[in-house]
Amino acid sequence: MHAHYDDVFVVTEGTATLVTGGTVLDAKTGEDGETTGSGIQNGTPHTIVKGDIHSRAGRHHRIG
Repeated sequence: MHAHYDDVFVVTEGTATLVTGGTVLDAKTGEDGETTGSGIQNGTPHTIVKGDIHSRAGRHHRIG
């Protein structure tokens, strides 16, 4: 999770699963405000396809 900036994901072909929300497992927050962890529990999966996807700052997300 990024506290201070947004991510813009651009899928150029195929599909991916973007998971948003939930709880970050083994969360660690760096000095820059970015939270990382080993995964997301109870997040909501979204299938993303060719095009742009926006994930706003302050929202947990993981792409796979």
